[in-house]
Amino acid sequence: MSQTLPIPAEAEALNQRLSPVLAALLSDLGRRAYFPAKGIPKQSQEAKALAHKSNATIGICLDDDGEPMGFAPAKRILEAAGMAPKKILPYPPALGLPEYRSAWQKRLIANSKGILEGRIGLPIPTFGITHAIGIMADLFLDEGDTLIVPDQFWGNIRLTATTRSKATIKTFPHFNSQGGFNVTAMKEALAAEAGCSKRILYLNAPNNPTGYTPSKKEADQIREALQQVAADQTPTLIISDEAYFGFFFDDQTIDRHLVSYMADLPKSMIPVLVSGPTKELCVWGVRAGFITFIDLAPEDLEVLEAKISGMMRAYNSFGSALIQSFITNIMEANDFHQEEARVRAKLRERGLAAHQEAFKSEYLRSWTPYPFNSGYFCLVKLAKGLDANSVRLRLLADEGVGTIAVGKDNLRVAFSSTPTKDLPEVFASIDRVVQAMLSGEPSSPN
Repeated sequence: MSQTLPIPAEAEALNQRLSPVLAALLSDLGRRAYFPAKGIPKQSQEAKALAHKSNATIGICLDDDGEPMGFAPAKRILEAAGMAPKKILPYPPALGLPEYRSAWQKRLIANSKGILEGRIGLPIPTFGITHAIGIMADLFLDEGDTLIVPDQFWGNIRLTATTRSKATIKTFPHFNSQGGFNVTAMKEALAAEAGCSKRILYLNAPNNPTGYTPSKKEADQIREALQQVAADQTPTLIISDEAYFGFFFDDQTIDRHLVSYMADLPKSMIPVLVSGPTKELCVWGVRAGFITFIDLAPEDLEVLEAKISGMMRAYNSFGSALIQSFITNIMEANDFHQEEARVRAKLRERGLAAHQEAFKSEYLRSWTPYPFNSGYFCLVKLAKGLDANSVRLRLLADEGVGTIAVGKDNLRVAFSSTPTKDLPEVFASIDRVVQAMLSGEPSSPN
């Protein structure tokens, strides 16, 4: 039988400093979280500044000359990559390397056309987007809470919200009858939670799995809807997951961070951006993300940083100096912007090619494509009566084409990993399999 434990004194001291809105949004774990003010990292930090004779605090190995006692191969590899071993091998600060956080902050300001300048602190590093969303869930979601999301959402959200946090997911139709983002449905879903202790909205643009990002007009409408809903004064957290930012191929699509449209919302609404190098900078295996709060009072931000630092300390102790230095070096490279433009142009080419194929009139007998204008993916709703996983397996067996089944009747195609020249055959293969299954033809592997 579970037992309610008292909130640690250090955590309660942090809670007392929070604004009423943030205090109401915290989960039980969020209320209990704190970074030990007198723990080993803090004592080591003090010793680093004041121990002029000997520093026998933190558990790393130093050579007689005070340099990290790393293995020679490790040092050679780091030096060959242009990274100093004395910077990479010791533990980084609890919230990450300052230059790494600063580089991403500058990027966010640039990618919001300057709107976020003065509205954000230094972004908080995480091990990828999933880790960032997990921290948000731990900090704000309790068992029985409701997470409001569009009905087309990334599967990891279910794992995080329901399996991990034991919350309930409430969906609203992602698209309206005109094929745009359903602002009205979002507003109604939020309004239905008016008067609750809190409400939490999750948006994802570019969206996984559909590949849709709101247009500039829709982003303005989202902002207006949020302002109107805020009149009920219900504490509201808005998580804007923009992991695939920058991969746009429709001129009507927003060209700055969606969360920048949420700047200066009423105080009852707290927007937070989840973003990171993993997708944006094409370093998928490196696992790097950020959490960035918008328009927080300095004391609120300081408290949340302390709580997140405490969570990090409990989860993985410290971040990775190697990852953070590696990505900082990428962003500081002379050809960084040139390479970013090259990759974005390639994805734009593939996205437009996929759009042309998905919406071909002869294929509409086999599927109905969801709107898409960005990101890595497109999604199609298969003809009535077909099971998506059965189609996926038949595609593999008969055509040697891999796709992802999403739900009962949706199929996701990653044009990001498919050469432009191969996309026509990918969609033709799906059409052949769908038609064969609709007509009852047996599988015939090539």
